[in-house]
Amino acid sequence: MEKNKLSLALGLALTGVLGLGASSAASAHVMYNTDNAGSAYGAGGTDGWSTPGSWVGTADGNAPFGYAGPVANWAAQLHSAGASLIVSSADALDDYDVAADIDTAKGAWNDGKFTQAADSQGWGHNTDVGLFKSNVTQTVTLTASNVDPNGWQIFGISVFSGMTTAGNYEHHGGWNIGYTEDDTTPATLDNPLGTVGLTFVGYTDNSTVTFTAQAGQVYSILLGGYSGSGNFGPHAGYQLAISSVPVPGAVWLFGTAMAGLIGIGGRRKISA
Repeated sequence: MEKNKLSLALGLALTGVLGLGASSAASAHVMYNTDNAGSAYGAGGTDGWSTPGSWVGTADGNAPFGYAGPVANWAAQLHSAGASLIVSSADALDDYDVAADIDTAKGAWNDGKFTQAADSQGWGHNTDVGLFKSNVTQTVTLTASNVDPNGWQIFGISVFSGMTTAGNYEHHGGWNIGYTEDDTTPATLDNPLGTVGLTFVGYTDNSTVTFTAQAGQVYSILLGGYSGSGNFGPHAGYQLAISSVPVPGAVWLFGTAMAGLIGIGGRRKISA
């Protein structure tokens, strides 16, 4: 009996702390706003616009993580270290039989007009908003790619800690106005587009960004096409790959836990 308990504890520690092996529904999952589901990319305006919307993948069909803001397109949660997942319309169709509207415009994050930097900008209502949470502290990488054959592959991704409250998102507002390639860029400012409670963490204008996700912290992800001819179109579907790597502290914690479990098992064997 004691041997079985120890084996179970070891198994749980391996899957929960190190996240070994392929990810599964138990280690990570994505939730989707169903506004405009099944529409062609770019059809029906913007998704998740006026209300938190109806969701799939949540227990009650409401927005995840207690979110009360007016805009969010998807939410992703990693339950264990080393987990990974994909956010996309195809994933929503596979998991929930709903083709979620996961798309953005070519210049939504920023149109990349560096020759006229003061005029360059992104546009709020074509920038997708995602929510992200990891149950354990770990290094997380987000990589966006195009799933439509229309020739553009570069995305901008901004990461903020926190979630905005209801009524604060300026859908018709421009952002990253005057964006330049130096360190003094609007992309690094807190509370973009009239949001409240968002603190800048990091960004990329080349499709991939890596940051340390603190356990239990919700992050807001603003994503759109980069360096397009304009910030309204063309639209395209995208997929966002989310991967994670345990931080060294988690590995040391795992080793300490294993030593404790083995020690407990040994003492029980001696006392028996």
